[in-house]
Amino acid sequence: MHLSNLEWFRRFLPALAWTLLTFLLSISPSPQLPEAGFISPDKLGHLFFYALMFYLWWYGCFISGFIHSNNRVFIYVCIAVFCCGFGVLMEYIQFTYFPHRNFETADMLSNTLGVLAALGYAFFCKK
Repeated sequence: MHLSNLEWFRRFLPALAWTLLTFLLSISPSPQLPEAGFISPDKLGHLFFYALMFYLWWYGCFISGFIHSNNRVFIYVCIAVFCCGFGVLMEYIQFTYFPHRNFETADMLSNTLGVLAALGYAFFCKK
């Protein structure tokens, strides 16, 4: 299937927009949310944002015809590595360039759990 550049852009626009929104929120000053251990509003937000990021990139690949039975696992792993790597990069950027933000391992864990939840959904529910 041959897609025009505009068609590619349209199919991946939600994923690109969500990734940009995640980037912008990651570098903005964060409100002080109440801490309640690992299950806090902040950590649930990370989980949700990264689960949806994985899902939108997966969906872009799915509707573009990239995902077939012989490459499905490879595509899923590539998207998961990208999303988790993006989360680690955001934590590093926050720590390095933004004094009002800090590096939190718990945030990276929440990001990864969100990606894994969406990966599980894509793998087991969308064959």
